[in-house]
Amino acid sequence: MVQSGIDGTLGQVNNSTYISNIRDQDVPLAEAFFVFSVPASQASKPQAMLNRKVEELQATVAQLTQQLKEQAAQIQKVSAQLEVSKPAPQVVVNKP
Repeated sequence: MVQSGIDGTLGQVNNSTYISNIRDQDVPLAEAFFVFSVPASQASKPQAMLNRKVEELQATVAQLTQQLKEQAAQIQKVSAQLEVSKPAPQVVVNKP
């Protein structure tokens, strides 16, 4: 049985995993697996780097979104100016 995540007695979240009934048991080589433990101090460094990168990407997306809004407003302004500056259509009459 594998357990992890929440302590049933205290309801506290933790990062530990417990596998019961595994000590001193024969395990066929084809079914063997290894558990590697990474100290919290080492795991927090990559997490901090990822958090920083996510924050940078969110800032970039916000900046690009603002630029797109500004460009859309400029395009609408130019389109409106072009509509106003178009000459009125003229009717040409062909006389025989």
